[in-house]
Amino acid sequence: MDQDPSWVETYLQREAASGTGYDGLLGLGQRFAHRHGFAQRVPCYSKLKRAELEAEEFEATFWEKHDEKPLRDIVNVDETAVYYDMPPRRTKLPILLIVRGQTGGPIETDEVPTYPDGHVYTVQETAWMDESVWVYHLKELLKYELVGPSVLLVDNLAAHVSYTSRRTVDEELYGFLEPLPPNTTSVFQPLDVGVMGPLKAKLRSLWLQEKPVKSAAEKRMKMIERTIKAWESLSESAVKRSFEKALPRVPRERCE
Repeated sequence: MDQDPSWVETYLQREAASGTGYDGLLGLGQRFAHRHGFAQRVPCYSKLKRAELEAEEFEATFWEKHDEKPLRDIVNVDETAVYYDMPPRRTKLPILLIVRGQTGGPIETDEVPTYPDGHVYTVQETAWMDESVWVYHLKELLKYELVGPSVLLVDNLAAHVSYTSRRTVDEELYGFLEPLPPNTTSVFQPLDVGVMGPLKAKLRSLWLQEKPVKSAAEKRMKMIERTIKAWESLSESAVKRSFEKALPRVPRERCE
């Protein structure tokens, strides 16, 4: 069209009365591009270079502080959501399952005590990891699973990096809280591929094998049982490999 501007001008003038000239011309161009496999990319700002620089800086700083610690004392923290409906598309800790409900409500008082043993349960209005749930996780689960003073590698979710969180890690766990810089979680927490991805694939597979239930309470129980079964089916070696890949260890010679 750029090669024949006079034709374009004539076409637009001819269709001006109907008001469809531009739209028709745009559609013609889009169909032509689609037919011949062309694609349009809009220039946009990229944070990749900045993220890489922040990642390298964090790597050096992190291992300068914690290089002497064994890997067992470094904990990489992340969360994921699980749902009742999931159609197709000892490096392991027990699960903290956050159930949507009101504190002190019937779900917490009547249902939670019936959930399977061996894991930790709590309720929150939106099933979200807020500060109270995070501190509960630190005190009621993680505290009893750590061998010695440990490093918690967390993203910069407000609940993770709050004053209360830092104080709890310091005073209750005798550990160290290391928040990740912004835009670097994909580098330092690739758990979506190594852990969360396989976990959700197993959840979908188990969901397909279940008989449907009707009540909300039954669905919550099924979801919890399914999540536990899927988690137990993941090998400890798979979880360990994923966390080792996520930990940003810098070769010693680079730190000197």
